[in-house]
Amino acid sequence: GTGADKPIRDIAIQPDGKLVVVGEFGIVSGGSFGKVGRLNSDGTVDAEFSPGMGANGIVHAVGVQQDGGIIIAGEFTTVDNKDYPYVARLQPNGILDEEWGGAAVGINGAVFDVATLLDGKVIIGGEFTEINGYSRNSYARLHYNGELDRNFDPGEGANGPVFSVALQPDGNILFGGQFTQVGEYEQNNITRVFGGEQFALGRVEFWAPQIKYDEGATTYELKVIRSGKVQEPVTVQYKTVGGTAKEGEDFTAATGDITFDKGEREATISISLLDDELAEGTESFTVELTSDAEGIDLGGRTSVEVVVIDNESSASLDQLAYEVRESDGEIVLAVSRYGGLGEGSTVNYTLNAITATADEDYSAAATGVLTFAPGAGSASLIIGIVDDLIEEPTEQLAVTLSGPSGGLTLVGELTTTVTILDNDQPVPGLTTFEAGLLPPDSGWSSSGSKPWYAQTGEVYEGSYAMRSGKITDAQESILVVERETGAGTGSFFVKISSEQDWDYLEFAVNGRALAKWSGRVNWKKFEFPLQAGINRLEWRYRKDPSTFAGMDAAFIDNVILPEVPVIEPEPETEPTLALVDIAAEGLRLSVTGDAASEYELQFSTDLKSWSTLTNVVTDDTGNALYTDAASAETLAKETWAEAAGFYRAVLVVGDGGE
Repeated sequence: GTGADKPIRDIAIQPDGKLVVVGEFGIVSGGSFGKVGRLNSDGTVDAEFSPGMGANGIVHAVGVQQDGGIIIAGEFTTVDNKDYPYVARLQPNGILDEEWGGAAVGINGAVFDVATLLDGKVIIGGEFTEINGYSRNSYARLHYNGELDRNFDPGEGANGPVFSVALQPDGNILFGGQFTQVGEYEQNNITRVFGGEQFALGRVEFWAPQIKYDEGATTYELKVIRSGKVQEPVTVQYKTVGGTAKEGEDFTAATGDITFDKGEREATISISLLDDELAEGTESFTVELTSDAEGIDLGGRTSVEVVVIDNESSASLDQLAYEVRESDGEIVLAVSRYGGLGEGSTVNYTLNAITATADEDYSAAATGVLTFAPGAGSASLIIGIVDDLIEEPTEQLAVTLSGPSGGLTLVGELTTTVTILDNDQPVPGLTTFEAGLLPPDSGWSSSGSKPWYAQTGEVYEGSYAMRSGKITDAQESILVVERETGAGTGSFFVKISSEQDWDYLEFAVNGRALAKWSGRVNWKKFEFPLQAGINRLEWRYRKDPSTFAGMDAAFIDNVILPEVPVIEPEPETEPTLALVDIAAEGLRLSVTGDAASEYELQFSTDLKSWSTLTNVVTDDTGNALYTDAASAETLAKETWAEAAGFYRAVLVVGDGGE
C-alpha cells in the first residue's frame, strides 16, 4: 500500500493474517480511518472493517481477543463520537462494542499498552491512578465486560507510568515503564507481578533479604509482608536453619505459624539470640518460609539471612582475595574489628612473596602492626604496587595476620592473597611460554623420543619454562622453532642439569651448531646472530647409552628473535610542483605525482618553517591544480620582493603520516 499519513503506534496480527493498526493516522493504504484500521495480509485496505469515526486521540496499543474482539487503548476520550475514555473494545467488524466498558469504568488517565487473556480479561498499563473509585497506580486488570477486576489488587502499584505489558506462559505479567518502585519494593523500570488465578491468596515473603543484629540483643523481629490478593486469610510456616551461627549456641531454634487476617499485609516473628563469651566474628543463619496451602505464592524472598555481629573483641580479614593492576599504584587491605571497640588494640601482619618479588613488584614492609584506635571498627594496610615496564605473568603475594593484642581475638581465615595483573606490552620478538604450552601456529614444534614440555619447577622468570622430555639412555628430545625473522641478535636463557661431558644440550641455527652445554649450568643468557629470512633454531638434548646425573634435563626460557621490519613502500612517482600561471586570483600551481593520491601543499618564507595551505587529490593521470588565493593581495602590490616564498607538495600516506 501507500503507507500511513501519520505515525502508527502498534500492530496486532489476527489469526487469519489480517493486520489491525493503530496510531495517529487518518489515512492508511489509501483508506480513511480515525486512528484505527485493518489491512489484509497483502497490505490492502480491509473494506469489511468499519470503525466509524474512530478515536479522537492517539491510540497507543491494540490487542486481539480469542473471540475476535479488538481492544484499543490510548489517550482518546471518545470512540465513534461516544464516551469511551482511554480503552474500548471493537467488534470483529470494527464497530464499537457498547456493552463493554465505557465512561462508567472511570479510568482517570491514559492507557499505553494492553494484553488480552484467554478468559476475556484484559491487562492494562498506563498513567492512571484510579479506576471506578479504586486506587490503581499505572496497571490493572479488567473483567471480560470491561469493568475493573477487583480480585487483581496490585496494592500501591507503580510510582510512575507503565508503557509496555507482556504476558508470560505461566500467567505472570511483565511491566516496563518509567518507575522506581512497585508496591513496597525498589524496581527500576521493569517488574513482574503475579496475575494467574493460581495465586488467589497473594504473595508472602520477607521484607528484606538480610538483617543484622548485635549478639547482645536478646530477641529480634523479622518483618513478613503480603502483597497481591489479600481478600482471604492465609497462614504460612517459618523455621530457623543454622549456618555459621549454630542452633543452641548462637540462637534458639524456632518454628511456627504466621497468620495474615483478611486484608492484612504485614506480620512479624520473634527469634531469640544467645550471647556467648566466645570471640567468633560475624556469623549468620537463615529463617525460611514454607506453606502447603494452594493459591499462595512463595516465589519471592522466602528466606532471610540473619547476620549476628559478635560483641566480643574479634577481628577478621574483609576479603580473602584481592586483584590489582600495576597501574593502580597501590592496594588497600582492610581488617574489621567487632565488639570491644571502646579500647585500642593491635594485630601483626606479615607479607610473603608467592611469585611476586618485593621492591620489584610491590613495596611494603615485610612485617608490621595494624592499630585499631579506640572506637575504630577497621584498620587498613596499604601495599604499593610497582608499575614497571617489563612484560610479566600474573604475580601474587600473601598477607597473614597474627599476634593480636588488647583483648583482641583473630577469627576466620588469617591469610589473604593479592594478585597483581601486568599492564605492560609484549617485548618485540619475545616468547615466554607463560601460556603453559608451545605457542600455537608460530613455528614451534617438538620431536624425538619424548617431546619438550612447559613446566613450573625450574624457570628463569615468570611461571613457566620449557623442559626437555623425560628420556632414557641413548635417546634424545628435540625442540625447534622455524620462521621468518629480521636480521639482528637473538637470545635465550638456558639451564642444564646432566651427566658431565656425556649428556648434553646442543643448540644449532640452520644446521650449524653454535653451542653445547653439559653438567650443571645455572640459568645463563646465550646470544647469537641471525640473518634476515627463514631461520631454523634447534635445541637437541641427548643422552649417552648409560648413567645419569642431576635432573637429567635441559631448560630454556625467554627466547627473543629479531622481528621482521615493516617497511612502508615508497611512492612510485616523486611529486613535482610547478608554477603554471600568475593570475589576478593568485598563483596557480600544478602537482604531478601518483594517480588518485592525496598531497599536502605547504608554504614557507625561509625553508625552515612550513605552513599547510590545503590538501589536493590527483586525478587518474596524476595531476592536480591549485590557486593560492592568499598570494593575490601580495601580487597586487607589484612588489616581487614581498612575494618571495616557497611551495612544496608532500604525499599523505594512509595512516595519516607523510
